[in-house]
Amino acid sequence: MVGLRSMREAQRRNVPCPLRGWRPLLFAARNPVGLWSFASGHQQQGGYVYVGIHTVSLPQALAEARKRIILNLALYDRFARSPDLCDALSCALGQPGFGRLSIITIPFISRKAWLDEFLQLLRPGQGIAETEHEFAASRDFIVRLAVRHEGLVEVYETRALPCVPCIIIDDRIIFGHYAHATVPAEQGYWFSVNAPVDELLMWAASGRPAADATPRQLAAYRFVSDCHNAMRQAKRMLL
Repeated sequence: MVGLRSMREAQRRNVPCPLRGWRPLLFAARNPVGLWSFASGHQQQGGYVYVGIHTVSLPQALAEARKRIILNLALYDRFARSPDLCDALSCALGQPGFGRLSIITIPFISRKAWLDEFLQLLRPGQGIAETEHEFAASRDFIVRLAVRHEGLVEVYETRALPCVPCIIIDDRIIFGHYAHATVPAEQGYWFSVNAPVDELLMWAASGRPAADATPRQLAAYRFVSDCHNAMRQAKRMLL
């Protein structure tokens, strides 16, 4: 089993952090996104499609972050229960020059009309007691992570309706979809594309994309803009 000690040793040697059950991560090609291949983890012309988020090699992708991570997944109790994901985030946050981890979460009690319905999308068929337990585990995980890595973690409790589960790692955007179904988002299709995220974040801050934006840039901008809007309509949690 690989722990934080070996991950920190890897950081000092400036090599990729090892992870439990490591498997090579397939990165998107530099070619423009074209036809999608629906074999899990494979691609054609730049875009990847995965069947289930467990096939994305997410721990390795997170551990290799060098600049930014934005998590827009509503609840994080499953991160708390995954040693691989916890180690991966600690690895990224310990990298010299790493910028910031932004975590977007949702309130357990809200006057927003969308909350009850959204929770059924997020955790189909789950009772209120179990959901309350998951909120508590999610918040505890977030607080502990922010305290452990002071100054590197920003937490946003959004008032905006979550539209899509999304993870941004440097210039890679990984996204799934919510649905009225008994199968949760984790088991659905997940997609991965590369995009100029710095530029897209500047567009989101200005409120509009560039006039000469390409169709592919506009498509990627929608996810970056959604994350930006969720943070803008949030209560920033001071931890």
